[in-house]
Amino acid sequence: MADNKNKTAAPTEPKTGAKGFSAADVLSMYEAGTKATRSQAYNYWLNDAYVAGDQWLHHNPVSDSIESVPADGDRLQVTVNHMWPASRTIISKAVQNPLQFYVPPTGADDAHMRGARTAESILIDLHREHDWEGIREDAHWAAWKGGTSVIRIVWDAAAGTPLGMSEDGRQYGTGDTCEDVLNITDFVVEPGARDAEKARWWIVRIGLPPKQVQGMFDLEDEPAADSQAASTPFQKTVGSLGADDSRQADIPLTAVYTLYKRPTEDDKKGAVVNIVGNQIVEQTEWPFPFKDRLNFVTIRETRRDGTWIGETVLKAGRSIQNGINHAWSNILEHLKLCGNARLAIPESMMDTIDQLTDMPAEIIPFPDALGGSNKMEFLSPPQLPSWVLDAPDRLKQEMDDLLGVHEVSRGDAPGRVESGLAISILVEQDATPIGRFIKETAGAFGRLATMALQLYEAKVKESRTAIVKTPGQPAKQHKWTGKALKGQVQAEVPIDAIKPRNAAADQAMADGMMQMGIIKTPEEYSKIARLPFDRDMLEALSPDVAKARRENASMDLGEVNVPEKFDDHVTHIAEHLTMMKSAEWDLMTDEVKDVFRKHNQAHEILAAEEMGRQTAKAGVSPALAASADANGAPLLPVGAVSALPGAVPGAPAGPAMDPAMATPVPEDPNALAGVDPGLVEDLLQSSQMQNAGPDLL
Repeated sequence: MADNKNKTAAPTEPKTGAKGFSAADVLSMYEAGTKATRSQAYNYWLNDAYVAGDQWLHHNPVSDSIESVPADGDRLQVTVNHMWPASRTIISKAVQNPLQFYVPPTGADDAHMRGARTAESILIDLHREHDWEGIREDAHWAAWKGGTSVIRIVWDAAAGTPLGMSEDGRQYGTGDTCEDVLNITDFVVEPGARDAEKARWWIVRIGLPPKQVQGMFDLEDEPAADSQAASTPFQKTVGSLGADDSRQADIPLTAVYTLYKRPTEDDKKGAVVNIVGNQIVEQTEWPFPFKDRLNFVTIRETRRDGTWIGETVLKAGRSIQNGINHAWSNILEHLKLCGNARLAIPESMMDTIDQLTDMPAEIIPFPDALGGSNKMEFLSPPQLPSWVLDAPDRLKQEMDDLLGVHEVSRGDAPGRVESGLAISILVEQDATPIGRFIKETAGAFGRLATMALQLYEAKVKESRTAIVKTPGQPAKQHKWTGKALKGQVQAEVPIDAIKPRNAAADQAMADGMMQMGIIKTPEEYSKIARLPFDRDMLEALSPDVAKARRENASMDLGEVNVPEKFDDHVTHIAEHLTMMKSAEWDLMTDEVKDVFRKHNQAHEILAAEEMGRQTAKAGVSPALAASADANGAPLLPVGAVSALPGAVPGAPAGPAMDPAMATPVPEDPNALAGVDPGLVEDLLQSSQMQNAGPDLL
């Protein structure tokens, strides 16, 4: 941020900024922008109140405010909130799978490939450290209630590693990006723009504690708490509807306006202007490396043709919710007043009657009958028509159809459907209404990640470390600078990676692939079935896979790992080759790659040595070859030696092979796997393999 030497002045003394900007100009631009989103802002506050349970509301056109419906005597005002649980279900499905990022390289050479992989590592670290999953959920809620939400990104010079203090007393550091979510009431965009992200300017208005604002801009005096004065009537009333509501608006806050104007033909430098009260307290030129767009991305629940402003289905759900509340209020009033069975007795049997109550079995006297029956009997309460009793369920079904939440969404199997495949198909169809929401989210976070990479490439000069954490493995560290990106800043979020998935369908697919022989190991099955990671399960099912993966992470850091004789060398070689064929291999230095190659060669030699030792034992006795081995070497079946050419069953030792006739050791590390035991024995009886040992490591 630029140094600020200006202190807060009287409210009647606006300060004019560069390019003719004044505080009055910016505030006038903000007022013009609010007119374009007034309807959406009104619906946001109403939807926010309805989701929270404040549903007996109405709009007062005289005061332009949202007010509670006054209670009419003893009439019940029951709230049966279907909007909240349905909203939770939809948002939960939308954020079910974590974000994943892919940066396609713009070239096939090593520099571009390495830059793209570095960018992906940075985004993985940024996603974790900046809590992008939390930002994603907040953006979904804001879009769900208001139709449109935005995620703003700025460069915070005070973030990162602290470096010192500026002359005005503010801390500065290496700098980092900062992202936050704004709902439709927090910002305005240039009126008439069809694409908000490509508009010329936008203004953010947020309320902050006065002390915080004073420290942010180094103001001499604490600014006035004027956030409420700048709010619309319905913002004030909705925020104070419930005494125990966290959305109360009586907290003293100061309104801070920030204008972002990107460079254009008439203003080559652009501007970022901050206003407190009616004074410009800070102004800088456009600080972003991108100039063709503004510094935010939009997420819309439902798109509208010809405008950037979205809509939300909650708007239509409010009327149905009102019907549900009225239906239940009517039924419960009947239950209170007419739901008790009362006892009718002759009046002569009653001494006094105080008053009727709603207690069960209340006594009601009646005049004695002349010559008739004076029998005491219970009066049955009247039965409500079935259409009255069915009304809440019908309205609830209408709400479910509108919001796209059904039995399957809640985990209930509809009717007699019991097949896992059939249920998975129903779940997939049930998720269709939020499919567009997921697509919108993927595009927005792809653009957000692109802007973050552009900022890092332009502003990060010093070496930084991106930490990539993989469950069950040590964290991997990647050193990088802005130059290391090599222009690879175009990020994408694959839609298939974040769309809702059905666990039963994934497991059914994994079962089928295992039956067909495509999946052969528990590790492959757990990946396809998307089973939750369990370190103990992996250690128990395949300790060699777990150990090989730990070695991969260790060697990625440049550490040398010496294979052990008791390792399952075939498994280790396969895991190491998987790493050597992955995209992470492109990020490794030549020294680290050499460590992997030598480590795999050592496994190959040890595997051949162990097989030779087992073969030597088989030469003494076939039964000895099938005995347990302390190093974990594969056991040779008892009949393996007898199957060799010229071998005699039960002979103490087989004939020695001429070393000159020995088959050379194959270069392929997997060449020994799956080879006929007889050929393996011929191979390993050669003097070359008998002399192979740890000294070759």
